[in-house]
Order: sequence, then structure tokens, then C-alpha cells
Amino acid sequence: MIRKHMSLVIGGVVFLVLAAVLGWLLFANLQKYGEAAGIRDTASQKLRRLVKREPFPSKENVEAVKQQMEAFTAYLGELSAKMREGQMPEEQADYSQFAGLYEDMLSRMDREAHAKNVSVPPNFAFGFQYYAAGNLPMADETPHLVLQLRTVEQICSILFDAGISILLSVERPVFEEAALNEARNASEENEGGRRRRRMEENAAAEAAPTGLYADPDGLFTREHYTFAFRAKDVAVAKLLDRLSSGQPYAVVTKLDISNPAKPLTAKPNAEDGDKEAGVRAAAGAATAARGSSDGTEAEILPRELRVVAGTEVPTIRMEVDVYRFPEPEQPNDEEGEEVPS
Repeated sequence: MIRKHMSLVIGGVVFLVLAAVLGWLLFANLQKYGEAAGIRDTASQKLRRLVKREPFPSKENVEAVKQQMEAFTAYLGELSAKMREGQMPEEQADYSQFAGLYEDMLSRMDREAHAKNVSVPPNFAFGFQYYAAGNLPMADETPHLVLQLRTVEQICSILFDAGISILLSVERPVFEEAALNEARNASEENEGGRRRRRMEENAAAEAAPTGLYADPDGLFTREHYTFAFRAKDVAVAKLLDRLSSGQPYAVVTKLDISNPAKPLTAKPNAEDGDKEAGVRAAAGAATAARGSSDGTEAEILPRELRVVAGTEVPTIRMEVDVYRFPEPEQPNDEEGEEVPS
């Protein structure tokens, strides 16, 4: 009987084993589902709490950031005011008024140079050769030209105060198209001594850098000026010290010092009328005698014959970057009146 139903018994046993396995798997998955549902419910409750909370930042953080912003704004304002010390203010001038302003500047510079015993070439244009001939600027060029006029006057006054001997040339950034064309055509002119000097100044103005550099963040603008003059070492040291004070904010980018005196090695000529050349020649001859191989000691010359440098006034070419910093904006109300800070 059992053998007859053996296949049925085996099938029943296999079914029971499979049912037990499936039941265990169902129980395990139900347990995992319960854990996942608990985690989901916890996350949902946390999300609901976050949605119902007061938005950040907190009042304490807002107050702290506000105080930091006020401190930074005050520091930036003090720094900007410090850098603007000695800066020439902007002037609103019409193009027809530029000639009068230019003539007034020339008169002031002439009086100041005379008072400080500084030699200035006759009919010196201070870098404005095009307008020295009587030309008028364009209306949109006038404000910048007036600013350049004041800047040149300010730097020249510093040169005069430092005690230079001779002012040779002034080069400013030429941005006007008419003045640039005049400088390019200056080489074709050939007139008297005044015209030749204007040609030299125009050529220098053409070689000067053009354009105004503006900081991308609007923090400053910069222009490049060049001044050539003759001065002793004491005057140069005083000039550099004055420019380093930051009033106006100017940076000396290049300083070329050349001495026209060159020591001579030839023996002095008794018939030579150039005493200075004879002094240098004597000093050179004495130096050569000391280096000779005959073993004899050279005669010690007087000090005025041994000094070969330091008595001449060298020529200095100074390049300067002049910076300008924007004035702070004044807040206005709806009626156009200034709001007190």
C-alpha cells in the first residue's frame, strides 16, 4: 500500500519543505519591510519638522554678519579716503575754458620755477604741445584733459620743491586723436627753433603710452607720465621720499640716471682751454701711472684733480604711474536730497 502511494508521499514531503522555506522567506522579508517602513516614517517626521521650522539664518547669525559688514565697510572707507589724500578733484570745465585754464597753469609754473630757481625751457608746453599752438579740445575730451593738466602741475610742483636744476621735458598719455595726428605729422615740419623744440616734445608725446587703465573692479584708474630733468643726488632723494608719501598716490616705475661726464685717459694739454677736461685727463693719467709696471710710485695729485665724478648734475628720466581712486557715492532719497548717514 505504501509502495503504491510512494510518489504521493514524496511529493507531499517536498511540498511541506518548500512551504516551510517560503514561509521563512516571507517572514524575513516582512521583518525587513517593517524596518524600512520605520526608517521611512522617521525620515518623513524629520522632514515635516524641518518644513515647519523657522527659516535660517538665526537672528544671532544675522546680527554677527551685520556687525562684520559694518566693520569692513568702515575700514574700506577709511582706506579709500587715505588713498585719496592729495588727489586732485575732478573739475567740470567747458572746452572753451580749457585755454584759460592752461594759460593760468603756465603762469603759475613759471612763477614757481622762478621762485625755486629751476630753469625751464622757453615756451615750454608741459606735455600739451597741441594746445600750446592755440587748438581747442573736443567737448568730451575736456574733463580728462583738465585732470591731466592738474596732475602735471602737481607733479611739477613736487619736482620744483625737491630742488631740481632744470626741467627738460614732460610726457603725458596722449589720448586725443587730433593731438596724436599732430604728433605723427610733427616730423614733417621744419621751422624755427621754437618749432623744432615742439617737434621734439611731440615725438616724445607720441612715444608715451596712451589710454587710461581702469581696474576691472572699479577700484582705481592709472596713467603713465614721464619727466626728464637734471638734479643732484640730494634733490633726487628728496623727490623720491616725497612721492613715497602717497600724496598724490604715485608709483615711480623707472628711474634712469645718466651722467654726461666721462673720465678721460689722455694726458692734459697745456694749451687746452677746457679746465674740466684737463682735470679729468690728469686724473686718468695718474691712474694709468699707478698701474704701470716700472715700480715707481706715482705723484699724489691734489683732490680737485683726483675727483672725476660727482660734481656734474646728471640727467634723470623718471617714469611715474599716477593712480586715482573713485569718490564715494552719496546716497539720495526719492526727492534727490542726500540722506544723512
